[in-house]
Amino acid sequence: MQTSPYGAHEVMELHEAMSGSIDGIHTLQLYISHATDPELRHMLSHQLHFMTDEYNRMVHLINGRGAGAAVPYRVMTSVPQAVLTAHQPVMAASGARGIDDRDVSSAILGLHKASAKQRMAAALECADPEIRNALVQGAANCANQAYEVWRYMYHRGYYTLASLPESANAQLLAPFQPIPAEQEPMTTSMMPQASPAAYPETSDGVPQTGQMQPQHQQPVQPAYQQPAPAGGTAPNPHPPIVTNASAMFSSPAYREQTDGATAEPQPAMENESPPAFGSVAEQAPPVRSRKKNGNG
Repeated sequence: MQTSPYGAHEVMELHEAMSGSIDGIHTLQLYISHATDPELRHMLSHQLHFMTDEYNRMVHLINGRGAGAAVPYRVMTSVPQAVLTAHQPVMAASGARGIDDRDVSSAILGLHKASAKQRMAAALECADPEIRNALVQGAANCANQAYEVWRYMYHRGYYTLASLPESANAQLLAPFQPIPAEQEPMTTSMMPQASPAAYPETSDGVPQTGQMQPQHQQPVQPAYQQPAPAGGTAPNPHPPIVTNASAMFSSPAYREQTDGATAEPQPAMENESPPAFGSVAEQAPPVRSRKKNGNG
């Protein structure tokens, strides 16, 4: 194995792909003996030789021995002459002797399709770039081999190419139209940006985008404001002393300090309504002085 370890998913998928390659080679070796058409035998021999070489290259790659570069499969240029034959009913053969050229080509077609899906799924789990590229190329090779077998079956009349009516094709495919050039996808520069005033600026005038401030910030009002007396004079600079609502929560030192303090009277507010029933002002007991004496 290579010095760099493979991922867990990578090893499992690679094991399945390599096992599938061996199964594919064995399947071709079995079916090629049942082929009677010379064109079919020549095509299967060409694919078997390529699959064996591809497997050996993959073994060298995963073991770090070099010479593991993936090679693309070349479809045979010769196209078999089309033979018009009547479609025979498809049924399973009663035995190995009943397997004909159609059965052979159909089995190999399904084999290449399954191998293409398996190798592409394995490539999606690979982290090593060389193994990933080899599996992707292997999936493409299986797809080209499947197309080669399908082309043979189509010209021999073994594979029927069914088609839909032209009206159905137009109904399903005509709605797809190209995107006009002026309707480009939205990029970052086209997205709406926040106002520059929402960002504080540094000394050099560059906005600090990491500290966004609200555009409409309301001033914070204090919880208590002393009303100004009549005549427009300045408010009393000494605010009233606020005592606890309940004396039972005050410490003795705090009660001794606040017993002699008297809050300045506040002017009555115009149209001031009495406190509602159950309010804090009504429920809070008065602060009583509890001076220490000999009887206490």
